[in-house]
Amino acid sequence: MNERERARITEHLALCEDCYSVFVETGQTLAAAGPTESTSAIGWRRWMTGSTFARCSAAVLATAACLGLIAGTGNLPASRRPHRELQAMMAAVGTDRPIEGRLSGGFSYGPVRGSVRSGAPSAQALSPDLRIAAASSEKALSGVGTPEVLHALGVIGLMVGDLDRAVPMIEQAVEQSRSDARMLSDLSAAYLARAARDQRPLDLTKALAAVDRAVRANPELTEALFNRALALERLALVEQARTAWEDYLRIDDESGWADEARAHLNALR
Repeated sequence: MNERERARITEHLALCEDCYSVFVETGQTLAAAGPTESTSAIGWRRWMTGSTFARCSAAVLATAACLGLIAGTGNLPASRRPHRELQAMMAAVGTDRPIEGRLSGGFSYGPVRGSVRSGAPSAQALSPDLRIAAASSEKALSGVGTPEVLHALGVIGLMVGDLDRAVPMIEQAVEQSRSDARMLSDLSAAYLARAARDQRPLDLTKALAAVDRAVRANPELTEALFNRALALERLALVEQARTAWEDYLRIDDESGWADEARAHLNALR
């Protein structure tokens, strides 16, 4: 699929809910069918006769997109899939930051998109590239239950605003890995996001407990230091939060994250 075709498909997916539904459901069908059945046969047999296709002839583009973008991803060794899929999500997200906490792995800095107060954001709130990357990554990681895969699926859930799925996924990853600093830090970010959405004070306590473990495991993990300062601030532990933001700025004093840390610190002063 060349760039012109991809641009045509993603532009249409951004405007047509019917076609986006085709895209997502085809991906789910491919994941459920597994490698024993031809992806092209599944996609075309399911949608050439479906009512969604009848309503919009451009649905063929959505099916083609799904087949072209997510078929064949199962050939990558399972140990390498989570890293590759998270890299794809980072590229798709860019600077569109959905949560206040900082996720590990190298996500670019950007201002917070806005809190989601009830449920996941509508499809219109997500870019076509992000929707495609999420569907592709979830298909590629399906059927593998390692901590790395569970963690990756949880992060993908955070990226698309599905906190109700993301938090349990990362909890499972942490339970299996125990002391992985990155997973613990991302769990803290997930708890902070859910606390903001649902007004759940207990999640703030959970966020601090998780990130304290992350910092003990890796005292120089910048994402963990950022999330720890944020958790302390949200718990109204002002003096400790000030110290935590200062600790963060000793590790990072130049990035966009550092500018945000300084803004938090100035507000607390």
